[in-house]
Amino acid sequence: MDSLKHEFSDFPIGKLDTMNWVEYADGTGYSVIAPLWKSPTEKSDLSMVFHITRQESGWIISIQDVHVL
Repeated sequence: MDSLKHEFSDFPIGKLDTMNWVEYADGTGYSVIAPLWKSPTEKSDLSMVFHITRQESGWIISIQDVHVL
């Protein structure tokens, strides 16, 4: 991803509704699919899949995959 960094923008805070959140049945975290953005107004054709899990030390975010839409 570092070699492509110049093609991506920060995730626009006003676009949180474009993310797909699914809470784990046991309540320990979430599976998330988030689109990547070329600019604050234009999505790229990629999305990132990551997991957010609650542990004793706090929340852990682990990137699982990048998908082509």
